[in-house]
Amino acid sequence: MFVEAGQLIGERYKLSRLLGAGGFAKVFLAHDQSIERDVAIKFLDLRGVHGNDEMVNTVLERFRREAKLAARIQHRNVVQIYDIGMVQQDIYRPYIVMELLNGYDLEDQLVDKGPLRPDRLIPLFITGHAALG
Repeated sequence: MFVEAGQLIGERYKLSRLLGAGGFAKVFLAHDQSIERDVAIKFLDLRGVHGNDEMVNTVLERFRREAKLAARIQHRNVVQIYDIGMVQQDIYRPYIVMELLNGYDLEDQLVDKGPLRPDRLIPLFITGHAALG
């Protein structure tokens, strides 16, 4: 693993524990020591991207663009973006620092309790749509 609990990122974010992982990304709970709040940090590991430096740069630029666009959205139903950077200035290991959300994972909900009933699903859909509209 290229980052681990206990590590200090960007001279201010102390990693606590892994929250989740997928393809090229890992999300950690961290504590922002500068302003004393907990945050979530999404790390990409681009070392496994096959191809040349041009492909890595394309993925990195998309990652940066995603962070910048998401940071412009100000809505209570959209996670807030606080910072972006690279682990030890390594272009293969960028990260996004974002608001830490407390709640449950929709996939876990679906596995545990099955499909959502319309009276639960429709309000979620409407609030999600309002955030993007």
